[in-house]
Order: sequence, then structure tokens, then C-alpha cells
Amino acid sequence: VVGRGGVGRRGGGEERGGGGWAGARAAGGRLGGLCQPRRTMMRYGALTDTAIAKMFMAGLIRGVVLAASYALYVAVRCFFDKSLAPVSGEAATWGQIGLAVLELFPFLGLMITVLGSIYMGIATPTEAAAVGASLAILMCVTLGNLTWGDFLASLRATMKVSCTLVFIIMCAYLFSYAVELAGIVTAIVQMLQGLGLSQFGFIVALLVMYALLGCVMDGAGMIVLTVPLLQATLQAYNIDFIWFGVFIVLQLE
Repeated sequence: VVGRGGVGRRGGGEERGGGGWAGARAAGGRLGGLCQPRRTMMRYGALTDTAIAKMFMAGLIRGVVLAASYALYVAVRCFFDKSLAPVSGEAATWGQIGLAVLELFPFLGLMITVLGSIYMGIATPTEAAAVGASLAILMCVTLGNLTWGDFLASLRATMKVSCTLVFIIMCAYLFSYAVELAGIVTAIVQMLQGLGLSQFGFIVALLVMYALLGCVMDGAGMIVLTVPLLQATLQAYNIDFIWFGVFIVLQLE
């Protein structure tokens, strides 16, 4: 919404970009799954017993690379076709720029505190989340208009999300245990190894599988159903769990 309004005010838009701006916004919006802590990564880490902090760092690096690639593509297209991003006649003053930067400081400080403590190993994701929530409440009280009703509503929403996440993880562990007892994991590993697929061929097969599953299931369901089945196979193919975690997040997003 913000991007569409800015482009429209400057004389650009979907009719000039041939839908390119819509594609750029859609692709850029998905980078949030890599550049910030996501429940998808936490679910995957809990299922595979992978360090959440390492998952976040791996996702951040790849998210920055993808963001830079998108920005470079947009810049090159706009350089050769100026009509896609006309220059606005309204120039911001240095005072307006400085005020906008100052308004961003509290939010940047919150992001750096939470993400920095996780990436540097100072705090666990749970501890960083607690500190971040406390700082966010303090910011809302001092800089915003937080009311007691809004605070209680946020607590109820948080409890619903947390209970849902814990229930999904519990069911996933039960499912994984049942699959192991039934011998399904061993059968799948033997079948894939019998096909003689290379590591690259195995990844391509997973791309097709997730594309088909995405037509009928959401991301959480795909993780719960597929990750316990694929763990032994990934080990057989010597695929790093952190790398595969970033791969599966990209597929689900």
C-alpha cells in the first residue's frame, strides 16, 4: 500500500510498469521471512533441533543478498526506462530528512537490541523476545497512546499464537514418533537412495513436491508433515540442516 501510493504520486504505476511494480512489491514483501525472526524458522528449528540463532543469521545473510539483487534489478530497469519511476518535483528539505531519521531511531534501536543480541549470542531468542516485548510496551506508553484495553487485547492475541505454536510442535513430535515406529522413514530413505538421485536431483524433487503441496496446504502444515519424514533422508544426502531450513523458508514464503 505504501509503495503503490508513492509510485502513483510520482506519475508511475502499474499501467507504466506492465505489472512490474506489483511484482517488485510482492517479491520484496517476502524478504521479511528471511530478514527477521519468523515462526516458520522457529518451527523448523524445534522440529530438527537446530540452533534458532544460526537459522536467523543464515536467513539474514541470504535476505540481504536477495534484497540487493531486487534493488539492482529495479534500478537497472528504471535507468533504461525513466517513465517507470519519474522524478518527483517535490524535494525534501534537510530539516525534514533529519526529523524523519530521528523518528526512526526508537524503532531501529528496538530492532538492533533484539536481533543483535540473538546474532551475537548474548541472549537466546526467548530472552531477546522478552526484552523486545518489554521495550515495545515502554515505547508505546511513552511515544504512543497505548490503552489498557489495547494491552489486554495484545496479551490475548499473544496467548492464542503461543498456544497454537506449542500445540503444533507437540503434534509434530507425536507424528514423528509414530512415523519412526511405523518404519516409514527407513522406507523413504531406501527408496530415494535406490533411485540413485544426486544431491541436486533430490533438491529438484523437493522443489516439485513443495510446489504441489503449496496448492493445498499452508506453510505450517507442510513443515509439520514433511520435515520429520525428510530428516533421515537429508542426513543420508549430507545436506546441512541450517541450509535446508533457509531453503524451505524460501519455498514456503
